[in-house]
Amino acid sequence: DRHLLTTATVKRSEIMAMLEPIRYAREQREAARGDYLAHFGRVRTFRSKLDEMLAERARLREARREVTDLLELAHADCMQLERRMDQVEREHHRAGELIKQRKAVQDQLDEAQDN
Repeated sequence: DRHLLTTATVKRSEIMAMLEPIRYAREQREAARGDYLAHFGRVRTFRSKLDEMLAERARLREARREVTDLLELAHADCMQLERRMDQVEREHHRAGELIKQRKAVQDQLDEAQDN
């Protein structure tokens, strides 16, 4: 029975010294487990943030598409308006010429009637 240790023959400090490697190994396992959990927590947080950013990117792209469509419509309307304004300008110029011709003819008619 000399291999069996009794509390009477072994001091508390000796028992603690014998348990130290076991405690150290347990602490190492707990630290490794904590590191493992922290790592996957960071990965999950990263993936969550990435998903949020991808969703925001999709929303912004859709908004850009909508704005682009509106700008294309506005540009088409602007071009159509410019063509219509050119037409109105030509009609206005022609109407001014017709008014001048009518006035000249009216003046000639008035002059002929006076004579």
